[in-house]
Amino acid sequence: MDLVLLLGAHRTGSTALERVLARNEGALGEAGLTFWPQAELRRDPAFNDAFALTRRAARKPAASKALEGLRARLAAQWQGAAEQGMRGVLLSEENMLGHMAANLRRGAFYPRAAARLRAYAALLPAAPRRIGLGIRSYADYWISAYRYSLPRHDLAEFSLLRSALTAQKRGWCDLVTDIATVFPEAELLVWPQEALGTALPAVAARLTGYPTEAPALTVPARRINAAPQAGDAALIHDLRRDTPGLKGAELEAALASLRAARTQATDTQDQEFTALQRRGFAHRYAEDLAEMADGHAGAQLIASPPPAAPGDDAGSELDAAAARGMAWPVDERDAR
Repeated sequence: MDLVLLLGAHRTGSTALERVLARNEGALGEAGLTFWPQAELRRDPAFNDAFALTRRAARKPAASKALEGLRARLAAQWQGAAEQGMRGVLLSEENMLGHMAANLRRGAFYPRAAARLRAYAALLPAAPRRIGLGIRSYADYWISAYRYSLPRHDLAEFSLLRSALTAQKRGWCDLVTDIATVFPEAELLVWPQEALGTALPAVAARLTGYPTEAPALTVPARRINAAPQAGDAALIHDLRRDTPGLKGAELEAALASLRAARTQATDTQDQEFTALQRRGFAHRYAEDLAEMADGHAGAQLIASPPPAAPGDDAGSELDAAAARGMAWPVDERDAR
């Protein structure tokens, strides 16, 4: 029985992929594939805290016991799938790489990914046969991560984080290297978030190993897990100046009463990178895509981003990467 990991990353369409897997649970089951979604995994406190528990296990018997319990639960669930005649388990959890809010606070790009993955590798019931990773242009990734994380976490204003985010050197190729180092035998599939608008069913089929002769996988008809609107960030910071730590339903209620009186333009500049910073990010991302197309760390790039709109400097960088050898479609056999 094969283990397939969907590692995210955050804000790259991984939730849309999860939704495809969930809504096609019956078809996947008929094909011998079962799905362990992140919502189910996160109900287990030990799974959420596996990295921290691993760091404490040598000196804290309670941490070691919690890890042993988690390992046993995963093994039992794996055995149950085998007894049902499954040929593959699809496990999805982007937090195995790290957390968005921590990345933003540190001004670092999944800095502990390798150590975190080693901790989870020791707990999984089998070595993964295949691993999927979505990537995204850096500027859009950071802005989306910030907008999504801010309602849930106390973060500084984006203008105070910008310099650190643009200065840090880690990126997608480093993350792929980390994954390949921890799981050297796994097939590593990579796709750009920018391609999922048309490639979502093909990517889902390729990742899962879904049979080409089976009924086509269906996809969501609307956008999934979108980040909050741009104007919310300034409102959230204003509200937290009066009520520190405001979150959850109370924050949403307060936001609802303020949105009508404020325009989205109020904090757009605060959340954006400069044109120069965007060009730098776009150049890095184009280089990453070209390296992935060349098989960086054994990865396979299975989709390519759409062509840039006229006048889109960032997109032109991606087009240049495509021209250097990465512009091919997903295998049509997987696009059923």
